[in-house]
Amino acid sequence: MKKIITICAVILSLAVVLSVFTACGKKTEEETTTKPAVDTSSEPVLTVSKTNAMVSYGDGRHQILGYPEGFEDIFDYEYAKEHYDIVDMNFDGVLDVCIAAYKSGKDINYYCWLYDSITNSYVYSEELSALKNISVDKENKQILSVVY
Repeated sequence: MKKIITICAVILSLAVVLSVFTACGKKTEEETTTKPAVDTSSEPVLTVSKTNAMVSYGDGRHQILGYPEGFEDIFDYEYAKEHYDIVDMNFDGVLDVCIAAYKSGKDINYYCWLYDSITNSYVYSEELSALKNISVDKENKQILSVVY
């Protein structure tokens, strides 16, 4: 019962965080013309290395994504390079990055970055990265997490 309450609390916290991201991401018409938007017509390419990840676009732009502090103790490069996803995790219409950093028993732990349209860059999400076994329900606009 305690695990169910904890899971519900985590999901509720995530819903609040996603609501804040959605509210903060809204811009006026004037603001949207000041910075170029990301080209969402082409999917970015992710390259996972032992020390960081790199997002590349077809037009030559790229961004280095640094892993969180202390990642060396738990990061499984061989697992991560085969298990990642580029998916819209905050449902703003722009693709985000999620890397399966390591597997512990049945639980898969992730490093996640959300695209920030104000800075035109990916920002590490401690909240999403704290969840295990993440899946995205695009139809219902929900992030699902299961803890074994």
